[in-house]
Amino acid sequence: QQKTIGTSADYGLSFQQVDMIDADCLHDLGFRGQNIDIAVFDVNFRYANTCTAYDSLQLQSRVKDVYNFARDTAFVYATSIPSSHGMNVLGCMAANIPGTYVGTAPSANYFLYITEDVLVEAPIEEDNWLMAAERADSLGVYLINSSLGYNAFDAPLSASSYTYAQLDGQTSLIAQAANKAVAKGIFVVNAQGNEGYSAWHYLLTPADGDSVYSVGSVDGSGIWA
Repeated sequence: QQKTIGTSADYGLSFQQVDMIDADCLHDLGFRGQNIDIAVFDVNFRYANTCTAYDSLQLQSRVKDVYNFARDTAFVYATSIPSSHGMNVLGCMAANIPGTYVGTAPSANYFLYITEDVLVEAPIEEDNWLMAAERADSLGVYLINSSLGYNAFDAPLSASSYTYAQLDGQTSLIAQAANKAVAKGIFVVNAQGNEGYSAWHYLLTPADGDSVYSVGSVDGSGIWA
């Protein structure tokens, strides 16, 4: 079918990334994520309850469930947590300010779960991820978007860190949890990590999961970023 080309006048700052994956074509065909339940696993969602980019999300009551598994509380918008990572990741999908920034699924339903503790890197965060996946499954979530990954843990738990050989798609608890979620019918999308120029330089778990969908990043020219 003929593709209707979106423009920066429609999408603003998100046009390049939306156009690169032909999401503007899907939007033109009426596919904007409506009736799709997406769980976002991240570190924090501060300002997602007040930022104008999420007005339609909040006004239409499309945030269906929230929970902070790292702190065992139902509040996920704490401004005291020094990170806006989850809010930014959510924006890639849910933001909707025509002409300024429009995400890839601005009409979807969202489930916001904090599984990462921004202050430490510890194995318990894998358990948090598992609990969030169980909750998402119990609520009928269709897709999990997780922008998290692990290999090295902080002292005194550094002995629990993973070697590259252990990132075989089945060893880590979080990879097993992700694979099980897929077996339950949930499409799991997980970030590769940002390790390309670091000493580690490989992907992180659960991106290694043999049932997880994960791709590396490119810049606006399609060059490996």
